[in-house]
Amino acid sequence: MIFLSLQSSSKCVSVSLHSQEVLLNYKRTNIIKKKQSESLMTLLENLFSEVKIKHIDKIYISRGPGSYTSLRALMSIAKGISLAFNAKIETITTFEAFIPNNSKKCEYILIFFKENRPEFHFQIFKVFPVPFDLGRVRH
Repeated sequence: MIFLSLQSSSKCVSVSLHSQEVLLNYKRTNIIKKKQSESLMTLLENLFSEVKIKHIDKIYISRGPGSYTSLRALMSIAKGISLAFNAKIETITTFEAFIPNNSKKCEYILIFFKENRPEFHFQIFKVFPVPFDLGRVRH
């Protein structure tokens, strides 16, 4: 199965493409000089020019927290890609995206991040048992 993940809830924008647990390609911006949706489209163009794929099974996107406008743009981009590849869209919180790589190391995880605006978001998770399986990613 081929998975595409899109994220634009924080100061950086990122896209990644996976085949099962293998990372095929990853792109991100460190500093956004234009709108997040434009940065995301540039990253997707670069990703798809480097990795030739014929199908995508699932698209994972962040549903927040984050800027409502950027999350809405993210969903629109995901829907367009979904129509082109007949892929299903799955949403996760930005917090949940951090759990898989850290869930075996401790019982509780505090996830804390800064958004584009002068706002901070945090959530504490008790990770045993993990309530969902996003899979493990090998780099």
